[in-house]
Amino acid sequence: AHLVEMQGIVEMYGINNGILMERMYETLGDKMQLDWSEKHILALSGGPLPGLPTTFNGDVRESTTETALFVERLVVANELASVFHFLHSQQIVYRDLKPENIGFDVRGHVKLFDLGSAQRLTISKKARSAPVVPVVASAADTSDTLSLYDSDHMDDVYYHLTARVGTFPYMAPEVARKQPYNEKCDVFGFGILLWEMMSLECAFPDIKTLRDAYYHICFGGQRPTMRNRSQSWPPGVQIVMQECWQPNPRDRPSFQHIGQVIRADL
Repeated sequence: AHLVEMQGIVEMYGINNGILMERMYETLGDKMQLDWSEKHILALSGGPLPGLPTTFNGDVRESTTETALFVERLVVANELASVFHFLHSQQIVYRDLKPENIGFDVRGHVKLFDLGSAQRLTISKKARSAPVVPVVASAADTSDTLSLYDSDHMDDVYYHLTARVGTFPYMAPEVARKQPYNEKCDVFGFGILLWEMMSLECAFPDIKTLRDAYYHICFGGQRPTMRNRSQSWPPGVQIVMQECWQPNPRDRPSFQHIGQVIRADL
């Protein structure tokens, strides 16, 4: 039933908001593994990269390969944040954010598909309590980072929804732990995906099994490393991705805020 509701919303509102498409040109996974990786290799070898943007932080300057590659990825991240901002404004949680579920049309615009896990947040599913956040022995390497987001503005409503929906490592800890959750589970997955988009690397290369993912990510607090990234990644993006994967959903930003931060770094 929820899929039918989603399709109705898409038909009314979503055509111009990047929600659904009839034909997929390529997925984000394809772009990360092939297109962007090939350009990265060309950049290391000094090869030409035609057709890339030449702006960064709002200034037109002599284009550098590194800047152009980051701008291209940030444009995609901004479009994806806009898609999820629209979904959440309709009280819909997507729950299965991953590269394979994000595509591009022939014009290169971001499209979200495979709506089978999407769920509308309704009053009947509202929970009386928030998820319990376990205390981890070693926190992620974000403690020395100043937050740009005021968590007092967060919506603290949680819902009883199906547990363990989605895909590791993009599944939020509260979803994996069978606790009440809300739309901020999508924000967690976006933070992990944003790190992979910027690094063109696997977020958790040493985690091979679902059991390890459950133990290390959901209970151990393991997150992608930010070491050796500060010299090349835009500062606002570094901060907001770490806010996205906070263990407590209350500490994660909205997609409206995420989009604002990304656009400020473009």
